Amino acid sequence: MNKKSHYVSTLTYQMEATMKLCYGFMKNYFEASDRHRISFDEYVVLDTLICYSHLDAKLISKTLYRKETEIKDILLKLEKKKLIRKTQK
Repeated sequence: MNKKSHYVSTLTYQMEATMKLCYGFMKNYFEASDRHRISFDEYVVLDTLICYSHLDAKLISKTLYRKETEIKDILLKLEKKKLIRKTQK
């Protein structure tokens, strides 16, 4: 019996779909609260920096599977809100 394999039936697809769904739920839950002065994406980057303070924008983008330009924009917003400071290597 020769079955055709489709991407949507693979474990990779199911895990990616689950991750996107969970991300959407967490973002909506986080941003539904008026107590936060930062966005969910800013929180994720800030939390990553707390755990891995030695990372630069390029490594953060690889860690979070995001574009480096997005991470740089988020870091700039966090810096303007005085939640982080830029340091020299």
